[in-house]
Amino acid sequence: MKILPKPTESKDAPSPFAIQPLGERQLPQVSRLLTNVFGPGMLPAFVDPLFLRWKFFEPFPGWDTHRSYIIEQDDDIVAHACLWPSVFQCSSSAEVRCSHILDWAASPSAKGSGVTIYRHLMGLTEASFVVGGSDQAQRLLPRLGFKVQGTQRLYARVIRPWAQFRSRQISSPPREVGRLLRNTFWSLGAKTPPAEWSAQPAATAKEELDRLTSRWQPRSYCSARRSAALVNYLLRCPIAKTAFYVINRAGVSAGYFILNKIGGQCRIIDVFLGSEDREAWRSAYALIVQTAAAMEGVCEVVATASLPWLGEVLQSLGFRLRQEKPIYLYDPEKRFAGLPPLLIQMVDSDAFFLHDPSYPYLT
Repeated sequence: MKILPKPTESKDAPSPFAIQPLGERQLPQVSRLLTNVFGPGMLPAFVDPLFLRWKFFEPFPGWDTHRSYIIEQDDDIVAHACLWPSVFQCSSSAEVRCSHILDWAASPSAKGSGVTIYRHLMGLTEASFVVGGSDQAQRLLPRLGFKVQGTQRLYARVIRPWAQFRSRQISSPPREVGRLLRNTFWSLGAKTPPAEWSAQPAATAKEELDRLTSRWQPRSYCSARRSAALVNYLLRCPIAKTAFYVINRAGVSAGYFILNKIGGQCRIIDVFLGSEDREAWRSAYALIVQTAAAMEGVCEVVATASLPWLGEVLQSLGFRLRQEKPIYLYDPEKRFAGLPPLLIQMVDSDAFFLHDPSYPYLT
């Protein structure tokens, strides 16, 4: 399935800014812009040329044109944004070309350039979504036509409370001891998956995955299309320590999951299961937690849920709700009207690799 860019017809007054695709030779300029806009807290890994080249230029499965765009003034880049495309599929066989916009940055010297380039990328697909965002972004999004469509909840399961305690920088011993006691309690009661469920590690995704995902059309939710090519693209992310596993149920391939380990935290960044049965999802997540907990140094497992019933599944396995983020949707053609809610996972945006070393855990 190709995610073809949507032709745009602007009825607004001509913009004073010319938008053009980013060229590889301009990566150092974009790196400087991102560093200047996001400040000294920007990790060097996030502006590493190898990582930016993968994110902006390596072919994205199903998307055949540019993803990264800029505005220049006086031979200097003053605005940038990158499109992360997806195709959401639903029970009615409807498919909606959608996107998340990342690395959105603009120089204060070019007032209006940030909104201009953001609107341009919004017009390249039929719909766009944003999960959370800064206070400034959340004030701006409604003015751009975004509406709150749901909530993504972040859950965490404590695995090794003592190792987690020892890995923290202790600024307040009484508070940290209290947190240790709480997290020790939260780590109890681990659930084991049924015997017929197993996880098989794999270096890459094979064609068998395409046969499994291509015929899946959920009825109770809309999910982004998955493919072996997309999984392999994600696994090549230079800064994400990802691990790919095939889910087997009674010896038959039933889905897959991808984990990303960042320090002592392990994130469940993608899960595909060819079933809508909640007990099947509970068994799959019990298997995933068991697999993550077996990794050396994992103190906490993090998962997301944009569907209420999936949050209930996670809580039944000992996950604790830690954060809630609004899901904003831009859907000018009302393609999602009347369709089930969106299942949005970490790999549907840049959430799977973004992190803050000063805030290593959710618990």
